[in-house]
Amino acid sequence: AANVEIRRHDIVADPLEEGEFDLVHARLVLEHIPQRDMALAKLARSLRPGGWLLLEAVDYISGVPVSELGAAEHARSQDVRLREFGAAGLKADYGRHLPRLLRQAGLVEIGNEGRVFVMEGGSPAAGTVRLHLPSVGAFYAPLLVVGGLAVLTGGIAALARLAGRPRRRAMAWGCGDGPQTARTEYTATSFAEPLQRVFDDVLRPEHNVEVSHYAESAYLVDRVRFQIRVPDRIETYLYTPLLTAGRWVGRAARVLANGSVHRYLAYGLAALLIVLVAGVIR
Repeated sequence: AANVEIRRHDIVADPLEEGEFDLVHARLVLEHIPQRDMALAKLARSLRPGGWLLLEAVDYISGVPVSELGAAEHARSQDVRLREFGAAGLKADYGRHLPRLLRQAGLVEIGNEGRVFVMEGGSPAAGTVRLHLPSVGAFYAPLLVVGGLAVLTGGIAALARLAGRPRRRAMAWGCGDGPQTARTEYTATSFAEPLQRVFDDVLRPEHNVEVSHYAESAYLVDRVRFQIRVPDRIETYLYTPLLTAGRWVGRAARVLANGSVHRYLAYGLAALLIVLVAGVIR
């Protein structure tokens, strides 16, 4: 149409006319831009008096399982997804901050709407997630990780032997990098995390997801708390039964030794009879 102009525009670097537009619409854009605050201010300035600014954003951290079926797999894929989003500069919860940011930009008559949908198995939305799950599962598969490390280690050792490179001794804790300093040594979490991922099926960690909502609406998620706990199997299946048995023996012993002199004399008589009978049998 003659009144439509199509641009290839960089909202961060390219200039944008101020006070020019009656409607500005950005869908799934600002959360991907590290300079999102500057871009939002530029969009607000481009409106004419009485103009409308429509922004849409996905609240990625609100994706939580609604049942135990597949909850562990979802927690793994969600953890990878949010970590990669953060590394790429994406703000996963940008949508819930838009009302405050729009007020700070000087806009009035601000409204907001949140939509929640349940992603059912076999649906097109679930199909898009399913495309990513094989790569996530392969990333965490214990046998593939162990096998890959073994092949990689063997290949490096073989290449070093063929190149005639002399052997060098180094501490395993330092990954061959020599003595560790306070700036390079591992933390307990970073050292334990790969082991936990590899032996996930053996350790069987317990996952806990707590979701809190804004007071204004139960559809707007305020905070998601994800916790992983690895229970102590030795304490659960060995120490606890032994302590229970010890307490039972202690309660039984209190019945036998209740402080009665007559009962102690009976014990002595019973022991004497046992000795006499044993002597006669011999």
